[in-house]
Amino acid sequence: MRKQTYEYGNTIVRVFEHHVETTLPDGQVVYATPMHDEESVARAHSLGYAGDVVAMTLDHDRLHAALCHALGLPESPGLRAAAGGGNSTMVTGAEEDMVLAAHRLMNLVGTPLDAAQAGTLERIEAKLDTLIAALDDEDTEEPGTTLDGEQVGGERDQTQGLG
Repeated sequence: MRKQTYEYGNTIVRVFEHHVETTLPDGQVVYATPMHDEESVARAHSLGYAGDVVAMTLDHDRLHAALCHALGLPESPGLRAAAGGGNSTMVTGAEEDMVLAAHRLMNLVGTPLDAAQAGTLERIEAKLDTLIAALDDEDTEEPGTTLDGEQVGGERDQTQGLG
């Protein structure tokens, strides 16, 4: 049963109840399932998931895709490497560090991934609404005034010179 689908540029992340399927821009699919070994449980604890490896796994590849997209990358080098692509271990290691830090930060501040993204979208929408309203205001024919209350804008008296 699919819970949600997310698009980050040309990368599509499908989150199911117990696994994640990420489709890279070329159509290659990366599957992620939780591992319940001691190391994974310890990592889930250290990242603020209280040992919940399922929750950690459901966020992990999404964070890869979202953060790399936010950086302007065409895809996640780490997910490409997981799909069998040849990427620098230095790049994929740095990306993994970034993703793990994002996990930890989200959980430390109490902002789950969905809420973090929703807040970002709300802020962008608010800024767009403000911009659209400002552009609409520019289309009005009403002249403005200076700080001294003198009228500016509007039509110029064509009988008067510019100086």
